[in-house]
Amino acid sequence: MEISSFTELLEAGASGKMCTKFPCTTCGGLPFRNALKAFTKDGVLSDLRQLSEEFLAKNSSMFRLIVSEISVFPTGGDLLADLDGSAAAKQLLANIDFQNQRFVARQAYLASQTPEAISRGRLLRKAKRLDATALHRDKKLATVDGMRAASDTVNLTPDHRILEVITGTDLGVSKEALGGLVFSRLRKFYKSNTIEKSQLDALSDLADTYLGHWAKLLSEIKSHKNR
Repeated sequence: MEISSFTELLEAGASGKMCTKFPCTTCGGLPFRNALKAFTKDGVLSDLRQLSEEFLAKNSSMFRLIVSEISVFPTGGDLLADLDGSAAAKQLLANIDFQNQRFVARQAYLASQTPEAISRGRLLRKAKRLDATALHRDKKLATVDGMRAASDTVNLTPDHRILEVITGTDLGVSKEALGGLVFSRLRKFYKSNTIEKSQLDALSDLADTYLGHWAKLLSEIKSHKNR
């Protein structure tokens, strides 16, 4: 493609007739770069000053490609004075700011990849997980301690008074859990001992309310009585 002016080069890039992707891993933008070399730096800068913000916004990749070709520095900072007061200078400042942010982010990432930083990050994540599950662990611990205390109380209670203690005392754990705790002991006791009416009434209330082991125990006791 023959290009006779910088304006024609911009039109070719903007229309997609020439690749202006920056960076391009396929062609490297070489056709555009080579065509750009036909124009002087001062001439290119003068034409860049005439470009509108809208054109630069739509063709930001092409602008970066041009800057990379005519600038001494990678970010194009040396061109700011020549473009001062133009939309191109504003676009260039935005590009430089973006590159600086990327550099800072990259440095922060590299700093986070040292063995010490990785170890510190793992400890912080572990601390966050422990903090997030603290409430659950505290509840679980409280439940375990409560069951131990309830078990101690039940173990010191005579068999014939267990139902009385459970229904009349707050042992700090659910009645459902207590049913599993005393089921085997009460089943064995009432197989060889007659259950009193008050005890049967208490057991019936527990079975109706909490089901589970209480309902099973009541069923077995009634079945045993009917034999």
